[in-house]
Amino acid sequence: DVCIIQPYLGPCYACWAAELREGLVDPRADVELDYGMIGADGTLEAEPGLWLDVVRVAAAQADIALSYLLRATDARKPLPGNTIILANNVLEIAEGHHLLPFSAEWVQIERDPHCLVCGDAVRADRLQEKQPELSLDDLMHEAGISLETPEEEEQSS
Repeated sequence: DVCIIQPYLGPCYACWAAELREGLVDPRADVELDYGMIGADGTLEAEPGLWLDVVRVAAAQADIALSYLLRATDARKPLPGNTIILANNVLEIAEGHHLLPFSAEWVQIERDPHCLVCGDAVRADRLQEKQPELSLDDLMHEAGISLETPEEEEQSS
């Protein structure tokens, strides 16, 4: 899956992950998971074709990122949702709705107003909090970091 997370303009990662996990059936703990070809020494052997799946997801991520960066230009591609689900085998994304191998589907995941990370109550609290403005010098001082000029570096050497 590839998604777009924009603070307060859509779901946070917690909203997004919760929505996609909803209805997900976890494998039973007593069932051994098959991670592919395990060598005699217990290491995972290479799985043919995996790189092609990674490249497909990376290409989608790059294309979406470029579209986002070009959002104020005529070159921007409008996106039909904030998440694209890429299937490398038959994948049931909703009850009775299957994606075929090598297919993709755009979906729109909404922000959960009750989310503990970005929900309305959390957002209201953050908007009410008045954070003092800190300069870079203030932050460096709080963290115990100091910068030396090139002359000071030469003198300390």
